[in-house]
Amino acid sequence: MSRMKSTSGLLLGLIIGLGFTMLGGYIAGRTAGSAERMHGALVAVIGMVLALIFRESGVPALLDIAGFAGMLPAGLFGGHLAQKRRVRAGS
Repeated sequence: MSRMKSTSGLLLGLIIGLGFTMLGGYIAGRTAGSAERMHGALVAVIGMVLALIFRESGVPALLDIAGFAGMLPAGLFGGHLAQKRRVRAGS
């Protein structure tokens, strides 16, 4: 547990969390079939709400800010990838 509270553990958690937000945005966009970016953004917003609810104390503020600032772009990017795949498959 102390390893996850270290700087490298927190950065790894940030990267993994943003990666899963992007994956969730991609899956939501693929499932929706249209308005993929909007569904990716919704995944990010829901993730932000859950992150606020389950937020732990003792995490540096800079990592919290980076996490919240990166969630929406990650979700939108996942939706964008789903949209690109749909457009490419349709042509």
